[in-house]
Amino acid sequence: MKKLKYLLGLGAVLTALPIYLWAQTIGQQTLSGNECWNAGQGPGGPSTGFVCTNMIRNTTGTITTATTTGAFNATTATSVYLFTAALGGAVTFNAPASPVADGYIMEIANGTGSNFGSAITFTPAAGQSVVGTAAATLNAGTSFEFRYVLATTTWYRVR
Repeated sequence: MKKLKYLLGLGAVLTALPIYLWAQTIGQQTLSGNECWNAGQGPGGPSTGFVCTNMIRNTTGTITTATTTGAFNATTATSVYLFTAALGGAVTFNAPASPVADGYIMEIANGTGSNFGSAITFTPAAGQSVVGTAAATLNAGTSFEFRYVLATTTWYRVR
């Protein structure tokens, strides 16, 4: 009788094990940067918004653009704008409209193998200002960068 109970128990385990293993979900093995979770002020505290993995690992949204002349409008969803074609004329780079987060960085880069012959001019949105040179003619593989200070609604050229 003991052997029968043992065999029945072993049979149940062997039957359930493949079902258990088959039912396990396979999770994502890498992060895309779009995974977010709700952040709060500690246990029971109010929620302050969402934190995404791109913030935690210090990455930024990047856009490549073949814009060669005219106006280009930035958004707060992206921090790096990489121009991939030689400029055919002057480009006006319009800063994102308010609200812009304090400390937000905007980088404008020449992603080509040649120097730009025309300037890219960084233009602040309504109610914002710029400190430092707002225009640059970029050499191959170079960039210029602005940091936003919310208290003064000012873009500061930092590089």
